[in-house]
Amino acid sequence: KILGRALQVDSEYFIGLMKNGLEKVGEAKEAIIRISESDHDRVAPLVSQLKSWKSSITLIKDPMLSPGDCIITGPNFEIDVGIHTQIENIAEALKELEVI
Repeated sequence: KILGRALQVDSEYFIGLMKNGLEKVGEAKEAIIRISESDHDRVAPLVSQLKSWKSSITLIKDPMLSPGDCIITGPNFEIDVGIHTQIENIAEALKELEVI
């Protein structure tokens, strides 16, 4: 709930997730970023912040995605950097540390 609220209020957080995902794609020449329709209008104006990335970026509204979802794809990769995936990763790390 906390991170989901952060996405609704702070689109910069969402852009940060995208930046982290783009760092993982290496030398790819292009990337397509798919986000939910409800996130698109809020986030689209901020995508210019990603232009420092060395390759072409296309932002697409994906009606199949839920708010907070973000999938970065390219010719040889697909990275899910959405908030739900981030939460699952945190939960998995806590399980490995035997915290939960």
